[in-house]
Amino acid sequence: MKKYINILKNTPFFHGKTEEEIEELLQGYAFSIEHYKKNQLIFLMGEPANDILLIVKGCLLAKRYLATGKTLTISHKSQGEMYGESALSLRQKKWSCSILAAEPSVVLRINILNYLRLLEKDKTLLLNYISVLSDKILDLEFKSELLSYRGIQEKVAYYLLYVTPKEGSKVITLPFTYTQWAQYLSVSRPTLARNLTEMEQKNLLRRKGRKITILNREALELLLEG
Repeated sequence: MKKYINILKNTPFFHGKTEEEIEELLQGYAFSIEHYKKNQLIFLMGEPANDILLIVKGCLLAKRYLATGKTLTISHKSQGEMYGESALSLRQKKWSCSILAAEPSVVLRINILNYLRLLEKDKTLLLNYISVLSDKILDLEFKSELLSYRGIQEKVAYYLLYVTPKEGSKVITLPFTYTQWAQYLSVSRPTLARNLTEMEQKNLLRRKGRKITILNREALELLLEG
């Protein structure tokens, strides 16, 4: 556990806490460090949501499997982010999506009741929890607006402009594969690839692996206005 304390210190939930404080806080509370392989299922949609998942290393995906056979990627989260935090405020504590590892991952898993006791014990953790929930609301608003665009290139433009770390930044590194990105945008992988090629031909962007360089930011913004 000690080798992960430094990582936990840099997560939103433990923001403002020293390594010694984190170690002391976790003492006396049942938790486990779980290791998952790529594509390993962690929770199935509909199962009781009794645990909080804090990603120590790797990346997890939330997926919903539709009756049509299609898979919808609801969200992706990486090191320092959480799944299950909203279960504290739900009457029916069940997973609304299936959670699986997008790559080999390490997760701190803590029971909701123990998580609640931590919040009651420490005001800083409670404020951090409120901040995490606020960020989640913003993410949901973003996803809702993204899906309101019908065109594939509009969706791509909105995503790239949204994830840009700061104004004027041109290079974005995708946090997942192109297949996962296609699922996140609710389009097929071939359709996404075809539209990205068209956008490259228009000199809107350039791809190299998971890195995408924005060549014409103004043109991407104009796509959203149309």
